[in-house]
Amino acid sequence: MSIGNKPRKNKWENRHCRCCGRKKSCGRNHVYVIELNKTVLDDPGYCKNERDHITEDSRLFYVGETNHKPECRYNQHTIKPGRKRKGRGFICTCKNGLEQRIEFDPYNSPSRFVRHHHKKGGLRPEFYSDSNPITGEKSDARSTEKELAAYLKSLGHCAHCN
Repeated sequence: MSIGNKPRKNKWENRHCRCCGRKKSCGRNHVYVIELNKTVLDDPGYCKNERDHITEDSRLFYVGETNHKPECRYNQHTIKPGRKRKGRGFICTCKNGLEQRIEFDPYNSPSRFVRHHHKKGGLRPEFYSDSNPITGEKSDARSTEKELAAYLKSLGHCAHCN
């Protein structure tokens, strides 16, 4: 069905998780993939044991897991520098759909690889949307994160995960 000249999109098209709402998270764990610029190769900590497998066609990724919506976690990673000052944090709507300021802590701090080297709009749901949400424990999300990174490496790409 179309409205005017524009075709109506599927309600779940281009989503990162089929159970999350527009603002509120489904409350389960998620995996996500962020594409990085080639400048990340200047950081010796990025994929230090796999650099000999990188070709010109290889894409560079960061794979993570979170209990936030993937879009929210991406925003946490890419927040502007100076975030460590007391009172600095990020805006999140995952818990109840309402904007809430959350302070940074060791569990939600951004990765230096993503913060400094992410591609604009770098989330790549084509690699992870079918996996979300992750049912089970946090350890299940971590296992899925590692499996997703291994899958990307099997495609000839480089993927960093924790």
